[in-house]
Amino acid sequence: MTMASYPHEYLPLPLQDGYGFKPVSPLLRTQLTSGRARQRRQYTSTPTQASVTWMFTTDAQAQLFEAWYRDIISDGAAWFLMRLQTPRGVESYKCRFTDIYDGP
Repeated sequence: MTMASYPHEYLPLPLQDGYGFKPVSPLLRTQLTSGRARQRRQYTSTPTQASVTWMFTTDAQAQLFEAWYRDIISDGAAWFLMRLQTPRGVESYKCRFTDIYDGP
């Protein structure tokens, strides 16, 4: 099964203004009954959460985005490939939504 892709040829990339990259902590901390805590590394490849914003210039783009979100990536549950601007430049990344999008 192939992974879905963001429809770059029809929709714009997210705006760079508003980008916010936040690494997820790789540490798992367990509080012990003695008051002390045990801390360990949960994983070595730290995922990053990005807060992004889209600006659609037409109603057709907004409708296409909503249809892609609903039908192609199963209301945001599925992974997809998307080009994002990062400190390394514009590259394709494996992405998924962590919650439903905001907007009209």
